Amino acid sequence: MSESSDNASSAAHPASGNGPRLLMVAGESSGDLHAASLIDALRRRAPSTQVCGVGGDRMASAGMDLLYQRRPALRLALDEEEETLIRDHMEWQQQLVPVEWIDGAAVRHIEPRL
Repeated sequence: MSESSDNASSAAHPASGNGPRLLMVAGESSGDLHAASLIDALRRRAPSTQVCGVGGDRMASAGMDLLYQRRPALRLALDEEEETLIRDHMEWQQQLVPVEWIDGAAVRHIEPRL
């Protein structure tokens, strides 16, 4: 799979909740590249496929919901549903990596443009 713009169309895929659900894990760059290609092909054949897991930027760009990112991240909850989702992910992630819930003032300190 090349890094051309043909993959840009697969960047955002709303989960319908009705399709197959897959968990994928890639721990290094070539796995991220091959998995992104697979995700893109799955989305073309079965658009309602939901993919989540551990991977890199290419997998995320192909439409995978990252459960864990290998780099620091700030996730914002804009409503109660998102807060619940993030807290559920935090519970699982705390078993593997340090994570913390911070309030709005701390978020604005980290990212003043918000």
